Amino acid sequence: MSSSADTRKVVLITGCSRGGIGHSLSREFAKANCIVYATARRVHAMAGLPEAGVRTLQLDVTNTEEIQSVVQTVISEQGRIDVLVNIAGICICSPVLDQDLNEARRLFDTNVWGALALTQAVAPHMCRRRSGCVVNLGSISPLAFTPWHSTYGASKAALHHYTDSLRREMAPFNVNVMLVIAGNIKSDMVRKSHETINIKSDSIYKPQEKYMHELIGLEPYIYPMDTDTFAKKLAKKVLSSRPPYAFYTARFSTLYWILEFTPRSFSEVRL
Repeated sequence: MSSSADTRKVVLITGCSRGGIGHSLSREFAKANCIVYATARRVHAMAGLPEAGVRTLQLDVTNTEEIQSVVQTVISEQGRIDVLVNIAGICICSPVLDQDLNEARRLFDTNVWGALALTQAVAPHMCRRRSGCVVNLGSISPLAFTPWHSTYGASKAALHHYTDSLRREMAPFNVNVMLVIAGNIKSDMVRKSHETINIKSDSIYKPQEKYMHELIGLEPYIYPMDTDTFAKKLAKKVLSSRPPYAFYTARFSTLYWILEFTPRSFSEVRL
């Protein structure tokens, strides 16, 4: 266990594969002199992090045993976890009527239940110390109602609700809970989700498939914020003396914050 005199923040992050938000955020926290534990399903996918002073651990957030093992490892080595950042997530591009339900369940297992399981494993330690911060990566998707991204948006809507409720439950224990409303970010998760559009051969949406591929081709123009820039902004907020309960960042995030206060009929404008 680290010396009790070590006042550096101990940070545990999920979803840290190279090319993603978690990878950049791990390096940013390390630059801020934090003790960082980065996790991903495959350790080799986190190439470059050990050289940046980041510890790497294997973790599939849908595996309860791996969650307990990782949390116990960090607690035994450092005595605490000051910050938990739930980044791990997957995205599916598919019309609702063509959605593979097994894939949809896998997405929810990762995006929602994985974050909840990590929080259940870590937050009690924070409550006992009356100190800590849980950060959940949300999205503008629940506000955008984007066609062919319904399952991802639904998972983030669920995570938003869990986060808002968790904030109130953790407040009596002096534990901060932050929801990050992320706009458009150019990450590997987005790229991979668009490599394959899940649509049935006899789908009624088959005529629109070509259009969707063309729209995805505009990605360099509609996903302007890179993961490093995003990570710098987020790390600064998390490490501030008073972390905000909600943090809107990246393109379109402010627009959707404004639209939250508009009549529901405005949702058609968001498409």
